[in-house]
Amino acid sequence: MKFKTILIALVGVLLFSAAKVNAQTTTFTPSHLKAAERMIVASQIESNLQKMFTALIETQSQQLPIDKRAPFKSAMNKFIAKYVTFEDVKKAFIPIYAETYSEQELNQIADFLSSPAGIKMTSRQTELFQKGGAWGQKVFTDHQAELEQMMKDEMAKK
Repeated sequence: MKFKTILIALVGVLLFSAAKVNAQTTTFTPSHLKAAERMIVASQIESNLQKMFTALIETQSQQLPIDKRAPFKSAMNKFIAKYVTFEDVKKAFIPIYAETYSEQELNQIADFLSSPAGIKMTSRQTELFQKGGAWGQKVFTDHQAELEQMMKDEMAKK
């Protein structure tokens, strides 16, 4: 549990740190930023994030003793509601997408995501990520001893 929690926290910190740096160092036109926001909204990130956090909290809580699960879930949901609102996500990710894609590309992506196929794709992303995550977790679980030995071997080289 510790490794997965640390990994998730690290990814989150890196994403939000990158967004903060990008927002401070690059200037975009208002229409470019609007296109990035349009793409974020079309990607259904608000509902997908909620589904992802719900699944993640549920998965993590299952690794705790039964009497600790409800308080864990409550604390995590309060934290997310306070610090990971959709407005916070948009504020963090608009500059990331604006830097990554041109205004025209953002509009094309938003157009696709608003199409029936795009809507289906985005509505199924959480499920696909969960299945992919389960596969990744199985790989790490099945080969945990080997990974631990690799880590020890690498650490011994220093």
